[in-house]
Amino acid sequence: MRPSLAAASCRDEAKIWPGRPRSRAGMRWRSVIAAGAVGVAAVASMFSASPTSVANLQLPTPGAVKVPKEAPMFRVVEAPRNPTRTPLDGPPEYGRGTGKHPYWVGKKWTKSPSRALPGEVTKPTKREDRLRKMLRDGELPENEEFDRVIQVFAQRARQDIRYTLPVQRREFCRRAKVWAFEMLLQELSPSRATVQLLMLAFAATGDHVGAKFWLRYLEAKARREEEEGHTYRKEAGAGRLEYNAVIHAFGNVGRPKEALHWFERMDSKGITPDARSYAGLIEAWERLGNRHKMLQFLMEYREKEAAGELGEPLDPRDAGMPYYALARSYMKVADAPRAMSVLKAVKDRGIPLSKEAYRIRLEALCRVTGARSDKGQVERALVDLLKLKTTSAPIVPADVYKHCSRALGSDKIAEIESKLGYSSNEITAEDQNAEMSRYRYANILHAIRSKERGNAGTGALKRKEDDMRYWRKKLKERNPEQVGTTRHGYKRLPTQKGLPEWMSIEKPIKFG
Repeated sequence: MRPSLAAASCRDEAKIWPGRPRSRAGMRWRSVIAAGAVGVAAVASMFSASPTSVANLQLPTPGAVKVPKEAPMFRVVEAPRNPTRTPLDGPPEYGRGTGKHPYWVGKKWTKSPSRALPGEVTKPTKREDRLRKMLRDGELPENEEFDRVIQVFAQRARQDIRYTLPVQRREFCRRAKVWAFEMLLQELSPSRATVQLLMLAFAATGDHVGAKFWLRYLEAKARREEEEGHTYRKEAGAGRLEYNAVIHAFGNVGRPKEALHWFERMDSKGITPDARSYAGLIEAWERLGNRHKMLQFLMEYREKEAAGELGEPLDPRDAGMPYYALARSYMKVADAPRAMSVLKAVKDRGIPLSKEAYRIRLEALCRVTGARSDKGQVERALVDLLKLKTTSAPIVPADVYKHCSRALGSDKIAEIESKLGYSSNEITAEDQNAEMSRYRYANILHAIRSKERGNAGTGALKRKEDDMRYWRKKLKERNPEQVGTTRHGYKRLPTQKGLPEWMSIEKPIKFG
């Protein structure tokens, strides 16, 4: 039989006081008294810890007891998961509803850089705002209003000294083209000078798609006038300037086969090529670095020139343009002696040198470093270029000015500027390398994020080279919405009360 708790306590007490007589009844009563004392002490401690007495305890009313809510885990456990933030050096920033992990030791996060173009080239002008307001109000602007806007952006697209970044000039060319399309959508025709400035802008930025579209527009317009019985004007169609613009546009992006195709098409139309035509072909091969082909077409140009089979240049200085492309190829590899010899050959032939020739000479000399550098020649080249400055526009590119400062020193540059009466802001444009680095970094991050969608870095390769498709899309957007029988079925027909308000609201149009 299992011994009781009281018997065990009696045996323990006997061990403590061995001299006392053992009595089973006494030991039993002592154990009962000890157990009661322990129970009384436990009840007393319980009531002493309670802030209220037993008499004041009340039963809870319905709704008085609130169930505690579970704490959101993402506030204290998870790291921020905002896709608009990228790892950069800077203080950590967290979006709404996110918090830092208590033991998180990962990279710091901040907002991603903006992909806005440098130089605020996307900022709308006052003329653009005025045109948009007139079109929204239903007022048709005059042809001159459209022509001014198009010509302003076309001229900016050609200013490679003021706007040193190609992406800036391409944006101006795009805006000029969009407003030209808007002019056609309003059933207006741009002037001949406007179209020619557009073509020159396409040639300067390498927009061969726009150049082809507007050349075909001029050819179609000439055919339409001839079919309608109007007196055919040869200048109404595409001329040498327009074909040269297409050739230069292909040459600017390094596509010599397409440039040669339009060169042969120009010859088949009865338009005699000139120095600008051959300059576009040579520039296309220069972009690819094929100097053998460059020399081949340059020799062909000299043979045609000697035989008198070239067209009269629009400017006497255009006769040196094929040589400038060859000199530019030597300048890019810091081969100043060969670049200088090509420019000297142009001068010996009696051809007046343009500002581009003086820039090539200066940059070729500045690129030479070390013991082969000649500070005297660099100084003379810079002074000769600054003497050609006739307007307020800058004449020296920002990177060439930086090369000159490194070759001659800042003190010598300041001395030359004070002697000629110019300041550095009047000579060169603002250096935008920092903004360009930020823009490139933002595009790289965008391409990395786009990699998950499978199209990283393929935007330039998959670009649609068809402005006619863009034109048809704009025409379709301007057409009124069809109501009634359509190709896909039926839509709601108007009743005596008319159509509902949501069906009668005109589509929003973004002009320009």
